Amino acid sequence: VSRAAHTGTIGTIEGMCALLEPYVNEGTNPPQIAVTTPLAAPAGGTAAVLVAGTNPMRPLAENRKFVALVAERLATAIATARAKELARERAEALAALDRAKTLFLSDVSHEFRTPLTLLLSPLDEVIARGSLNEGERELLHTSRRAGTRLLKLVQSLLDFSRVEAGRIQASFQPVEVSALTAGAMTLSCSSVARWRS
Repeated sequence: VSRAAHTGTIGTIEGMCALLEPYVNEGTNPPQIAVTTPLAAPAGGTAAVLVAGTNPMRPLAENRKFVALVAERLATAIATARAKELARERAEALAALDRAKTLFLSDVSHEFRTPLTLLLSPLDEVIARGSLNEGERELLHTSRRAGTRLLKLVQSLLDFSRVEAGRIQASFQPVEVSALTAGAMTLSCSSVARWRS
């Protein structure tokens, strides 16, 4: 058996009658010879060795062919099972990675949302006071719009992680893209105008 495993060649074991005597019923014709056939591993080498008793009523060459055929089928079945196991392990690893990503997105969103909310409340209080000149008021409004936009992005990120986790269902609806673009451009234009002056 070890020779078949190390060399990868088919071998025989003689004197099987003596080994099988305690397990064989009287009047039966037990195998005299066993054939050892290596089962090829998918990556090369030997995965296992098939030891099969031969039919004493058939020629040894015929027994060897039959055992080689069985060994080939077994090697294919083992390789298929191993490939399925590897695919399952990869799928589990990807699922764990996806869960970690979703948890990270959720945690980050929560961590951003609280300070943004705390930042926007004082801005609203300062804007509500009437003692600001027009330039100061415009700066604060720009900051408020940018903060609100960032808070909406964080909320969208949080919603996305909830959808991925299966905690909420996504509902799609038409959006006026020009209004979204105009809102984003308003923030950029006021920043560019301040930078130029």
